[in-house]
Amino acid sequence: MEDTVDKVKVYCRIRPCNKKDETHAVCAKKLNKKSVRIKEVEYDCRDFTFDGVYGPESTQEDIFKECGEPIVKAVLRGYNGTIFAYGQTGSGKTYTMTGMPSEEGIIPRC
Repeated sequence: MEDTVDKVKVYCRIRPCNKKDETHAVCAKKLNKKSVRIKEVEYDCRDFTFDGVYGPESTQEDIFKECGEPIVKAVLRGYNGTIFAYGQTGSGKTYTMTGMPSEEGIIPRC
């Protein structure tokens, strides 16, 4: 059985800053393929580890290849599959899941 079939995986995507964000300090930073550093206050940072981390430079295709495609393949083999997008309002959930005509998200790619 494939690894993606029998366990929950958690991924983090850090979206690029938009014009609204330019007046605020960046609070999330990708450290490596699996870790993120969150700056809570000026002197306090916390690191979190995930199954995968995508920085602002990541593409819709990158996300689908690692997160969506294995689930679609498992579903076609008869397993149940779910992609659950969670995050604050404006964090990029809708964009990641549906995308835009020129940059399709996970749902249209499935």
